[in-house]
Amino acid sequence: MYLFFAFIIFVIIYFYHKRTTKFRAFNSFPGPPGLPVIGNILDLGSNTAEVLSNLQKYQKIYGDVYKLWVGPLFPTLVICDARNLETILSSTIHIKKSTSYLIFNSFLGDGLITNIGNEKWRKHRKLLTPAFHFKILERFLHKFDALGGTLLQKLDEHADDNGFDVFPYITRYTLDVICETSMGLQLNVQHNPDHIYLKNLVEYEHKFTMRQFSLIEKHKQWEIRKQNNEKSDAKEPFLDLLFRVWDNAEISMEEIREELDTFMFAGHDTTATTISFCLFELAKHQDVQHKILEEVHEIIGEDNDQFTVSNLSNLKYLDTVVKEVMRIYTTVPLIERAVADHLEIDGKVIPIGTTLLLFFYGLHNSEQNYTDAKKFDPSRFSSENTVNRDPFSYVPFSAGARNCIGQRFALLEVKASLVKIIKNFILLPVEPEHKLQLAANTILKSLNGVPIRIKRRN
Repeated sequence: MYLFFAFIIFVIIYFYHKRTTKFRAFNSFPGPPGLPVIGNILDLGSNTAEVLSNLQKYQKIYGDVYKLWVGPLFPTLVICDARNLETILSSTIHIKKSTSYLIFNSFLGDGLITNIGNEKWRKHRKLLTPAFHFKILERFLHKFDALGGTLLQKLDEHADDNGFDVFPYITRYTLDVICETSMGLQLNVQHNPDHIYLKNLVEYEHKFTMRQFSLIEKHKQWEIRKQNNEKSDAKEPFLDLLFRVWDNAEISMEEIREELDTFMFAGHDTTATTISFCLFELAKHQDVQHKILEEVHEIIGEDNDQFTVSNLSNLKYLDTVVKEVMRIYTTVPLIERAVADHLEIDGKVIPIGTTLLLFFYGLHNSEQNYTDAKKFDPSRFSSENTVNRDPFSYVPFSAGARNCIGQRFALLEVKASLVKIIKNFILLPVEPEHKLQLAANTILKSLNGVPIRIKRRN
């Protein structure tokens, strides 16, 4: 018995010494002191709102690069500055995601977001990138327009109310958009807010997609072959484009399912969050609304509701508004990377196995990067104010090789929906003023809703 306990003590001392030696450079970074075994787990907080707040608090105390121990085996280096983010995001070596992303595999599979390796990710990225070319995206604009019309009808039910949470309405709109553009499936959740998929979005997303996939699989295969033979220019959903790749034996049916799950998950919730926060800020800034409306009338036309990639892209002032909202309310507040090769941060070699927590929310809300960072000011992103700014001080879609493949699609959808809403409604703040309770879920969320008031323009 004594020999057994002596052996256990020896093993503990051995691994403690090995960890101390291996992570000597890591431990030289500043950071909150941790407890034995559990490290800084308790310091991070008991919920996602506390995690977001505490990460910011430690940034103010320890600077833009600081260490955390998440348990005894997971050294984590938090990065909040543009220079070091550029080193990591621009690298073709440090693109491996941390093992934390494996928790999503049960319902997203091993798609572009969740894949933690390099080889499969590179292959899929190369195959799927053409699906997000502007010429392809142009085909989806009629969906934004038609489903946006339904959104206006639903919002109109709250015209002249004292206030309502706009987020559920925007979520249902973006979910309808992503289902029609990705699978050609009319889910119609805007007309059916009790839809089973909407109510069980996270828990059943994988199962739902599999059910729909099995129902339409044979039809889609036949339809693609028919379109290939007829050289049709019909407006294809994203799934058809995936099947084209499958038809050439470049991707398996399971891989198609994984990418479809990924596209649906990433493509509706992130966009809904951005649109909702845009509406919240616009409700508080009538002058910004007025400028957007003037620009829309000038570029698109007062009586013209037809969107094109060209006229949406030419809404330069609206661009600055959306960018400022995505700075303050960074949709994906943080991501993780795993150190798999030699990496130096601030002149120190980071051990292989270290997790890098890239804290985009902290970067975007830092006073060092943006004076009066909490103030909503679209002029920060005017051409004259961005010409000398470090491009890595603003990375709402990440950057480098593993940036968001769907960012063009997302921005077109955000701008199309905002144009439609602002042309039809005056946005107003609720009274008394509402303070959002932000939380760092996978996607930034307001735990107490996103309330606004609206009035009809005409």
